[in-house]
Amino acid sequence: MTDNFTVAEFILCEDIRSELHGKFSLMGVYGDDVFLFQQGGVSWPFQLKHAVYFRLRQLPPKNLKIRLEVRSGETTLFESENTYVYDPEDWKRNLMMAATLTIAVPNEGTLHSRITATDEAGRVELQHARELRVAPG
Repeated sequence: MTDNFTVAEFILCEDIRSELHGKFSLMGVYGDDVFLFQQGGVSWPFQLKHAVYFRLRQLPPKNLKIRLEVRSGETTLFESENTYVYDPEDWKRNLMMAATLTIAVPNEGTLHSRITATDEAGRVELQHARELRVAPG
């Protein structure tokens, strides 16, 4: 792993909106728990708006695969993989990504959101996760 390669931010929220000049607004930022409300009681699976914002700092001078995954127990609810192509002219070597999705939460429990960065040989360079407990309100 590269010494200074870190996750600067990893935020879970309800929605992310793009603004002018490269800015983003994060709406409904989640803490550790989210309580669900539905007229007549919560029925499963529950459609939850789930957005993930993260910024990586000091990426190593190499190409990387950046994978975002959201799981509930052993069930994968969402996964996406993007490639970061190293540019020697990019002296900052920072990367920001945002994803807004609606996921079908199968039951009360914990959602695990994780990013993993691997090099071209498949070696893990960085891994970071957040948990969000989901329960009826």
